[in-house]
Amino acid sequence: MKQLTNDLSEIFPVEYLPVALDGQLLGFVSPTKASELVESLRKIKMNNERADKLHASVPKTLEIAFLPSNQILN
Repeated sequence: MKQLTNDLSEIFPVEYLPVALDGQLLGFVSPTKASELVESLRKIKMNNERADKLHASVPKTLEIAFLPSNQILN
């Protein structure tokens, strides 16, 4: 995922997917990496040991929503 910066000179292609938390835009992710990001977040969320800062920073109540465009129903 690419993080947002205050430097507006970095423009993200329209193909990138937005990543948001509590309504705040955090950054963008390439569609080819989106599934990997979602799977990683889900694994971190479900980890029972949660000993390090990374695992502790992802709450168990976090909603992770991702619907690949090839699975959208008409």
